[in-house]
Amino acid sequence: MGLISGYSSDSSNDSLSDTAEINSKRHLKPTKQESKLLKKQRKGNDPWAAWESSEEDEPLANQLISNQKESALSMLESAGLATLENEEISESDIQEFSQFFINKHYTENNITKPRVRGKDFVKETTKLKCYLPKKILHTYKGHVGGTNDIKYFPKTAHLFLSGGNDKTVKLWDMYHDRQLLREYNGGNHQAVRRLGFDSSGKKFLSSSYEKFVKLWDTEAGKVIHTFSLPAESTTIQFNPKIDDEFLVGLSNSEIKHFDIRDHRCVQTYDQHMSSVLDLEFFPDGSKFISTSEDKTVRIWNTGINITIRHISDTNQYAMPFVKIHPSHKVFLTQAMDSVARTYQMTPKYKQQKKKFVGHDCAGHGIGLSCSPDGRYLVSGDSKGKLMIWDWNTTKVLKSFQVDRTNKPVSIVAWSPQETSKVLCSGSVGKIQLYD
Repeated sequence: MGLISGYSSDSSNDSLSDTAEINSKRHLKPTKQESKLLKKQRKGNDPWAAWESSEEDEPLANQLISNQKESALSMLESAGLATLENEEISESDIQEFSQFFINKHYTENNITKPRVRGKDFVKETTKLKCYLPKKILHTYKGHVGGTNDIKYFPKTAHLFLSGGNDKTVKLWDMYHDRQLLREYNGGNHQAVRRLGFDSSGKKFLSSSYEKFVKLWDTEAGKVIHTFSLPAESTTIQFNPKIDDEFLVGLSNSEIKHFDIRDHRCVQTYDQHMSSVLDLEFFPDGSKFISTSEDKTVRIWNTGINITIRHISDTNQYAMPFVKIHPSHKVFLTQAMDSVARTYQMTPKYKQQKKKFVGHDCAGHGIGLSCSPDGRYLVSGDSKGKLMIWDWNTTKVLKSFQVDRTNKPVSIVAWSPQETSKVLCSGSVGKIQLYD
């Protein structure tokens, strides 16, 4: 399969293409000869003398990397695959692909419409009466090395996306045989960090520990566009009312607001003082919430680079996750002091006295979720547990030992269409479905 669709060449060009691909897969690491050159630049004869990080050696290392980039681009140009006048080509641009797995319930180009008998996917989910899950119903293979995010298909939740440390995104069936339907590979060098569907489910975003975000066609399995960023992305969120707009939080403390119609950044929110951790839109899309490593919570009017509320306290901890309660009256944060707190969604946005304790975060970003009716709060735990609280009393009602080796459960998601189905995963990689 060619690197670019529709490209064909003779044997000489094939050779050049293969060479270019090999060069791109080197990840720009120094060769043995280049490493020897670097080692000669050590300061002194001490075996612990630095060479890679010294100021004198950085220009040499940067020059080596620059030379390798130019060499790879030159090979691609010779093969007819690129020109040096174009934007810089990365491996992610030439290795994007997806694979659909044959399924008797879905076809390759028709997976977004649910095929579940006797299931009403248009009911008002807030009127569901939910119950505590009792046992593991199914185990999905998940991702080798760990699963970092889970997102249900909007409204129907008959499918869900997962992303993980194996650098892939996977689409799973919630019903039937609960099989893997499609695997998306964006050519990432780093783990997939966050995912986000638009309101229709026809498109989704994926971000990794890299300086770009990819917009995918869910059914076709193709990248629609790659958005370049000035820093690593940390979290992403579609506007729930405008499918053409999304937010991305960055490690440089900024929040970028993109319009996918012309692929441009329409606003930058830069009031945080450290890396952005999480984002959550208000249901009507008019405002959004952000949390940061600067230990603050900020409320913004969408499109305006001025915070309308800045929540901070000397005793406050960083909050890796924020969620809005199904009642839309309060929002919750999960803090690194192992406490989940609630805040009013009224103009004052005051912190409430209600707190949820009993789980352990221990330096990990631990996710949380609510049942569709708002009666229960569910959270992961750094020691491999799934914890469930009563919303009104804040008492722990249920605790499951998900992983016997005590690996963190960092991602939890209560199905918006089910009374008692909860997905959870984390460092173990496997995705557990409880019911």
